[in-house]
Amino acid sequence: MAGASGPGMGSVPAGEPERYDDAMVARFHEFCAARLTDALLSLSPDEIFLLSQGEFQDETVPSWDERVRRATVRLARRLPLPSLDEFVEAYREDPQRFEAESLGLWSRGAGKVGSSSP
Repeated sequence: MAGASGPGMGSVPAGEPERYDDAMVARFHEFCAARLTDALLSLSPDEIFLLSQGEFQDETVPSWDERVRRATVRLARRLPLPSLDEFVEAYREDPQRFEAESLGLWSRGAGKVGSSSP
């Protein structure tokens, strides 16, 4: 999975979900979210503070939650996340590689956002 960082990486372009079933798109979202979560949790509070620094242009003092949100956005731009097509190709070649790391969130409610079924 080559993947490249930058805007749009790790996202599903308009019209793409129709090419794949809901479970596959949900697996992709879970994969990207897990990579982002791992990267964010590996940062110290000081690193989060510094990563969020460049996002503030005005004189206001942001809350910690706002700093984490902005640091997360910057981190997502830097991570080498695959496109949906790259993910699907790699998943089909070796699903066990992904299943071992999966939290199984995609299987709850057939990948429907907001589903609370176990």
